[in-house]
Amino acid sequence: MKISKRNVPLIMVGVLLPVIVYADAAVPNPKLMFENSNIVGIDNAVNAYSVPISNSKGVISYYDLAIDFTPNANGSVPTTANVTFVPSPVVSAKSVVAGNYNDTPATGTCTVTNAALQIGRTESLFNCTDDYGNSLAITVVNGAINTGHPFYQQLHYAGIDKRTDQADYYWGMHTGGGGYNLGGCKSFANSAIVGVQQIGSTIMLSAFDPNAGNFNCTGRIAHN
Repeated sequence: MKISKRNVPLIMVGVLLPVIVYADAAVPNPKLMFENSNIVGIDNAVNAYSVPISNSKGVISYYDLAIDFTPNANGSVPTTANVTFVPSPVVSAKSVVAGNYNDTPATGTCTVTNAALQIGRTESLFNCTDDYGNSLAITVVNGAINTGHPFYQQLHYAGIDKRTDQADYYWGMHTGGGGYNLGGCKSFANSAIVGVQQIGSTIMLSAFDPNAGNFNCTGRIAHN
């Protein structure tokens, strides 16, 4: 995988990165959503994983960013930073691995069980305790979003079936409990649309608005 590197003025990081990713300054209002990524800071380095970047059509791409700061000799904050970025790992929705998962980096937990449905699909049930100790249940089902999907009515209403990346997810909903905060994402409220992706031992749960279908944020849980 090719790693891109830039040395940029620190005050311009938020402006330059969308241009680097898309190489198209004419695209109106591209946006990096650091608030919906997982950010870890150690010493002089800040790493942001799965940073959503949206374009003017609402299509979202994910990048892993590393920002390295070198303090000035007098201990003052530098005005430049070394930025590297790569596309986040390609995800697959072909399978969800059952088992016990821990919230990363918070304290929530989930147990995932799979069941074969008579319609030929697989249902994955997430029984979770969120970061605040509240119960949270999420149910997703594999396969195309059509009238055979158990959550077709809700997904169609939200326009999820119009998304160009719909095939990258298991789709479902918040189906029980009062919890809403999982893996750093605080949008798993009642009736939230949820898309699930598996990356090795990590599951990414993305929350979408049940009315407009807008992407809210992504939480991560890791297999024990």
